[in-house]
Amino acid sequence: NYSQTYIDALYMELSIEPDEAGYSKMPDINCLHIWPRGNFMMIGLPNKDMSWTITLFGPKSIYGEFQTASGVMGVFEKYFPDAIPLITKKRILEDCLGKQGYPMVSIKCSP
Repeated sequence: NYSQTYIDALYMELSIEPDEAGYSKMPDINCLHIWPRGNFMMIGLPNKDMSWTITLFGPKSIYGEFQTASGVMGVFEKYFPDAIPLITKKRILEDCLGKQGYPMVSIKCSP
């Protein structure tokens, strides 16, 4: 018994680089950080080099906005304004502009 279903959401990875002195820009390097926003969210996972891997999980409609710089920044300014100084506008555009999210799959099985 096995089933595989695509979830009606996509994901994309971004990153928060350490500051110029090599320190983390996030307040606690031993915690998972979550930016919940209704039916989507962004999470941050710390890395040993003081950077953070940020994963944006969201509906396909959000990724449709990522075809222009103003669309990308519009999403971040509306939903994640507190993350812009951490990620930086330059990095957000490098990581998101013109890119599509990756699909997610739900897999169910029983022995």
